[in-house]
Amino acid sequence: MKQVKADVILEAASKIFIKHGYNKTFMEDIAQEAKIGKGTIYHYFHSKEDIFVAILRREHEDVISKTKEKIEQAETFGEKFKIFLVEPFTHIIPKHNFVMQIMKEDSPVFLVKLNEFKTEMNESFKRNLTSIFKFGLEGGVIKPKYENDIPELVELVFRLMFDGKEDKKGVLTEDKIDELKANYLYFADILLDAITLQERE
Repeated sequence: MKQVKADVILEAASKIFIKHGYNKTFMEDIAQEAKIGKGTIYHYFHSKEDIFVAILRREHEDVISKTKEKIEQAETFGEKFKIFLVEPFTHIIPKHNFVMQIMKEDSPVFLVKLNEFKTEMNESFKRNLTSIFKFGLEGGVIKPKYENDIPELVELVFRLMFDGKEDKKGVLTEDKIDELKANYLYFADILLDAITLQERE
């Protein structure tokens, strides 16, 4: 029951954040949208910042879950790797620009909470990618000389995915998204050619 109530609050908050923007959203607005008392919200979340980060965390977990489902269905290391690179675009990009505007909030408390979330997100990203590389290694696809280089390969892919992909305003246009997808797949082909033993799919 407690989780159901928290989900109702997060759904309501998402709508209000999108409608009014982060700065112009207040706990009273969220309570009204959720049809509960403002005091009830504080039983679940200490602040507006906590609510927003909880929304980010829920979205991230949803993206990871959907991506992992497709990865599990793929049969080869190359397929799994490419799905990992591109699939998140399908789910997260539609909300990216809105999130980016909110994440420019200069509240020190908010920035601390965001950084905590980013750390969690990065660690989960690296764990999932590491498991894909280990799958390739155990399947005899990755060249043995790279057996001890998986952490470095994970960091290389991590930098590709998260460094310099936004313009100066933090906005991703449709053209930019298409460019990123193409670049990711091109990078995947180069990396797979370098580290794999057998012909890819």
